[in-house]
Amino acid sequence: MSFTGPALVATDNAHPGIEYEAEWGASFLVGQALPWWPYLLRLTQLINKWEPGAPRAVAEVPPNANE
Repeated sequence: MSFTGPALVATDNAHPGIEYEAEWGASFLVGQALPWWPYLLRLTQLINKWEPGAPRAVAEVPPNANE
């Protein structure tokens, strides 16, 4: 996790052995909007189902002590 969201590791097609971390908001790197899960919705089963082009997920916010 970085300050702007999940860690996004990227590579340059010309130099695939070189990796760098890009900011999550840099969706232009992957050519589409990237999902963002707010803290209470960081549910493993939702995150594991995501793939490029997947429809938006609808989920209930789990109970939290801050409610």
